[in-house]
Amino acid sequence: MQWVVASFWTNGLPMTQLLERVVNLLLFAFCFLPVLPLTIGWAETVRAKPKSDLLQIALLVLVSASFSWIVLALFSPLAIGPFHSETRATVIIGNAFLMFFVAIAAFIREKIVSTTALAACVTSLVWFYIALANASA
Repeated sequence: MQWVVASFWTNGLPMTQLLERVVNLLLFAFCFLPVLPLTIGWAETVRAKPKSDLLQIALLVLVSASFSWIVLALFSPLAIGPFHSETRATVIIGNAFLMFFVAIAAFIREKIVSTTALAACVTSLVWFYIALANASA
């Protein structure tokens, strides 16, 4: 039985290729990490509709737009600019710092770590990872 399970997971691949697949899957999942706090943030905003303020909605729209750009870039890498270009680097670093400042603004506004601040922080981390992955060696 143990051999069947191991055979199913490895599918005859050498261990290095299997490890590479697992790492790639984990990195891909990391890129979708902002989904949960972003969804909770929008649910809280919709639930508090009569008293939801414009700043909260604006911050969530910024985080949502930045995360949408990440998803688009995962499936179409040229969406953030040509490979190894100044445009691509500017888009990546600009989004990373924008999300960092959105997280600070959300934290200052709420005085606690809100879901909007958490979503912005995680989105910023994903952009910084993308910056590292796109850095020329």
